[in-house]
Amino acid sequence: MALRIEGAGRGTWAVFEGPRMVSQALSSKYLAERALERLTREREGRVRPCLRCGAEMVSTHAGHRMCGKCRDWCGAQDPQMVG
Repeated sequence: MALRIEGAGRGTWAVFEGPRMVSQALSSKYLAERALERLTREREGRVRPCLRCGAEMVSTHAGHRMCGKCRDWCGAQDPQMVG
């Protein structure tokens, strides 16, 4: 279902998917537009190499740079690394 911006009540705006609000209520339409852009980027993702093994993976944000297998391995070595 497509994301859209709607009024969320008394001068606030939010991003909605169907009837469900998927962002917090924001004080301006501009902030809601930025939230819509961010949510759209996160959903689309980008193919990047894993920093540890080099395997291609879909990265959804700047902090997502290791594949699941490598995150599990790093978490077993030091849980703070994948916190």
